Amino acid sequence: MNGQQEKQLTEAEYQRIIAQQRATIELLEQEIENGKIFEQNFVNTEKAAILLCVKPRTIRKYNYEGKLTGRKHKKESRLFFALKEVLAYRKKVFQHWASFD
Repeated sequence: MNGQQEKQLTEAEYQRIIAQQRATIELLEQEIENGKIFEQNFVNTEKAAILLCVKPRTIRKYNYEGKLTGRKHKKESRLFFALKEVLAYRKKVFQHWASFD
């Protein structure tokens, strides 16, 4: 491995990560359902990247590929994404990832 060893996660660590992600998703979904987070709420590219655990460039790529729908405000050239759509995409991707456990 060229002198560099990658840290291998144990199955217990994967299970802990999956449990944390599920708890986060459930909490956000409850807040959406309770009206604490409204459908009209938008997040910028950077916050969407944090929610999906990817880089902002990947979020722009998802927008280009049609996986997420970004909207531009007239005064700013930044992309904004509906929070509900970002969370739905996260849940969809997370279900695929969780199938490996």
